[in-house]
Amino acid sequence: MKRTIAIRTCIMTIIAGMFSIAGCASYSIHSEISESAKLEALKKSGIVLRLPRTEMALYRDYARSLQFWLKSYEKQNDLFLLTKAEGNIVKYPSELERFYQISIDGDFMLYKSQGVIRQTLHENEPELKTLMEREGLDSLIIYEVDGDYSTEMQFIDFTSLVTIVDRDLSLLYLDHQANTIDIDEFDHNRAKTMLLDTVSKRLIETLEDLEYLSD
Repeated sequence: MKRTIAIRTCIMTIIAGMFSIAGCASYSIHSEISESAKLEALKKSGIVLRLPRTEMALYRDYARSLQFWLKSYEKQNDLFLLTKAEGNIVKYPSELERFYQISIDGDFMLYKSQGVIRQTLHENEPELKTLMEREGLDSLIIYEVDGDYSTEMQFIDFTSLVTIVDRDLSLLYLDHQANTIDIDEFDHNRAKTMLLDTVSKRLIETLEDLEYLSD
C-alpha cells in the first residue's frame, strides 16, 4: 500500500512538473505605459515592424506570418499592416538605437527606452506622418522584435517591445517582453516558422488585451 501511494505521489509530482514547464512557455509581457481612454478611441492603427539589420528572418517573413494570424480574428480596430519594409523606422542599425534598452544586469531601462523612442520618432516625423496621412491612420503600433533560434541548441529566443503613438507621435502605450522557449525541432525551416508564429502570437495577445481583436 505504501509503495502504491509512493508511486502515485511520484506520478503526480511528474505531471505537476510538466504543467509547470508548459506554463513557463507563456509570454512574460510587462506593460509600462497604457493611456486606456486614448487607446480605446483609436479606430485605425497601422502596424509597423521594427527589426535589427542582422535579423535572421526578413521583414516580409514576419509580416506574412502576422498577416495570416490577423486574418483569423475580427477587427475592432481597423488594423493596417505595413507588409513591406518602408522607411527608416523599420530597421535599427545598432543596440544604441533599439527601443528595447537593457542595463548591464539585463534589466529593462524604461526611461532610456522612452528617450530612444521619442528621439527616433522625432527624427522620422515627416516619414511617419506621411504614412499615416496616406493610409488614413490615427495611430501607429510599432512592434520591435529581435528573434533567434537554434536547431542545435533546441531553443527559440526573442525580445520584443510594442509602442503605440497617436497622430502627434505621443506615446500612448509601451510594453516589453523577453522569452527563451525550448523546442524539439531539427529542421531549420520549421524552426524558423515556429519563431515567426511565436512572434506573431505575442502581438496578437497584446492586440486582444487592448480589445483591438476578438475571436
